[in-house]
Amino acid sequence: MAYKKVEALVDTTYDGKKLVEVTLSGIDLTAGVKEVTLDKIGSITGYVGGVTTNSNVADTTFAYDIADSTVNRNNGIKITVKKMQISAVNTWGNAATGDIASTVISLLVWGI
Repeated sequence: MAYKKVEALVDTTYDGKKLVEVTLSGIDLTAGVKEVTLDKIGSITGYVGGVTTNSNVADTTFAYDIADSTVNRNNGIKITVKKMQISAVNTWGNAATGDIASTVISLLVWGI
């Protein structure tokens, strides 16, 4: 599956902020990180959401972190994915693109 980003304007608030639904799939990671720049919002005020479909890899668990982008602070989001082998101890490391091939992340983002 190739990387896909879908943005849909859901609504506009009384004070002019846009509410945008963002769905990310087929995420391609570099050192466990994906930087995503949104097209429908020029400046992000906040966001909520998370993993709606998680990849299943034998003997592995994943941790997802969604934060403000370090590359594009205005309208970017940084997704960091770590993985750990369940049968081992303290083996946290960066997830690879293939590890999360079927993962879907859904966010509700608001801003101007």
